[in-house]
Amino acid sequence: MTAPDGSHLLRRLAVAYDDGDPAWDAAFPTGEILRYPAGHPYTRCMDSGAPVLEATLGDDLATQIAASWMRRR
Repeated sequence: MTAPDGSHLLRRLAVAYDDGDPAWDAAFPTGEILRYPAGHPYTRCMDSGAPVLEATLGDDLATQIAASWMRRR
């Protein structure tokens, strides 16, 4: 789904995970909705339908990705 601001909303699906390790579902909650901002590598891939290669993942991009996932870098 593409939002008016150009971001994409995706719902996390789980096909399998380790039932014996509760950290798995804590780190990757089933049903979580992720928002990928416009211009993000994932968004560019979904918009074009083609693979996107990021040559380097510098501190700035790592921080942006972590922020969009609401996670630590």
